[in-house]
Amino acid sequence: MAHQPITVSIERAVDPARITEATAWVQTGIQLANKYPGFLGSGWVRAGEQSATWHMLYRFTDEATLTAWEDSPERQWWLGTGRDFARESRVERRTGIEGWFDVPQDAPASSAPPRWKQAVSIWLGFFPVNLVFTSLVSWL
Repeated sequence: MAHQPITVSIERAVDPARITEATAWVQTGIQLANKYPGFLGSGWVRAGEQSATWHMLYRFTDEATLTAWEDSPERQWWLGTGRDFARESRVERRTGIEGWFDVPQDAPASSAPPRWKQAVSIWLGFFPVNLVFTSLVSWL
């Protein structure tokens, strides 16, 4: 059985008075994770300028490499340094793009975009990249 990459999505409530500290904290976490085998990348966004909600993602090649990071002493130390200003409110694990556009369990059903909008969004993202790559490879 092939190993599937796993993406972890975390929603955190961050003290708005400590944005600078929280930003440095997130970057430190990314740098720590980057040293672990199987790390494929990460990202984070704030829900809005005045919002306390931050959305964070990180991805590993498989369950074993993800577990090694999540159980590591470095990650435990890092999480401890953020306890005063960042609180985890939701964690989800995904092995593919399924669910990227799904409604969170605690959200009203009307907040999910229709399936046609999801298809268009995916197409708009992948088609230009594929077109450029194909053109570049043909040119080479």
